[in-house]
Amino acid sequence: MIVVGVLATIGATVMSGGFRNYFLGREIAQDDAQGRLALERMARELRTVRSTADLNIGVANQITITDFDQNVIVYRRNAGTSQLERSRDNGVTFQPLADNVSALTISYLQNDGVNAAVVAAAVYYITVQLTVKSSNVHHGTTHGQELKCELDLSQHLQTGGLLMRLALRQRGQLLVAGVVLIVVVALMVVALGFLYVSSERSSTLHGQSDAAYFVARSGLEAAISQFSQQGTACASLVGPGNTNVAVGTGSFTITSATPYPAGAVASTLTGAGITTIAPGVITVTSVTNFALHGRIRIENEEIDYSSTVCGTPPCFISWRRGANGTVPATHAAGVSVFQDDQCLIRSTGTVGSTQRILEATVK
Repeated sequence: MIVVGVLATIGATVMSGGFRNYFLGREIAQDDAQGRLALERMARELRTVRSTADLNIGVANQITITDFDQNVIVYRRNAGTSQLERSRDNGVTFQPLADNVSALTISYLQNDGVNAAVVAAAVYYITVQLTVKSSNVHHGTTHGQELKCELDLSQHLQTGGLLMRLALRQRGQLLVAGVVLIVVVALMVVALGFLYVSSERSSTLHGQSDAAYFVARSGLEAAISQFSQQGTACASLVGPGNTNVAVGTGSFTITSATPYPAGAVASTLTGAGITTIAPGVITVTSVTNFALHGRIRIENEEIDYSSTVCGTPPCFISWRRGANGTVPATHAAGVSVFQDDQCLIRSTGTVGSTQRILEATVK
């Protein structure tokens, strides 16, 4: 019975650790998802800044920008609620984007990527570091109580002989029952141990996958900066300078950089043309030599599209109208579709045994 007690104690400990790890892992995944979406939104809106005149860095770890539509957008961390907040009316009202944010660090660097920029006019790079900390805490409370046991010794002595004789007769059955119980408890311990190890491995891989995603994103941002701001040729982005570049606990590699259009493009709108200003399917006469995803130009409007895989007739699946500050408009059938020079970049982020691959097209 002592062995059974030991195994039961071990099983209870493993089970408690498994449940605690499960709930903590679930909360970490939720907080991670919120933080990732918030950081993606910040990065997307920061890229809409047209010049340093639209940037205000006067408040530490708070950033204020003016977007294409002249909305004054503010990002900050609310120390009282530990939330990342966003305002689009110059800080009059704020909406929460992520919970359990323990730190928000915004760094402004000059064009050397090392020295800090003191004024907005000197800002060349912006680094945003968001720290999300899980608030899962398990509380254990022990309630004390006094137990009393009173024995009737005379009756105990009288019944003791009978109980001993019954125990001697049944000791063979108790031995079998004890062996069965030990086997059952041992199987439970093994099963719980397997679940615990699997949960730990899953949690580790999940963390590595998230880290690899942001490492790959860092690679894309670095390559985009080299292509659009430093004048590096598209094909030259693949090379030793962008291979196994260390970022935190991982590294990124620019595995491909393909210039588009691949050749001369000749395409016009078909059907009824474009009759709305909302994103949707744009049917054309040809998608030959166009990038698989990127940006097209129709008259004075630039349009971002996510795919050219439509079947018949050929088409672009647009996801943003009026890109690059242009105005969405309708376009008649027969109008030509153009594609300016752009580069399709693929970045691979690696952390541990996990890899994430991201692509982006930059004009």
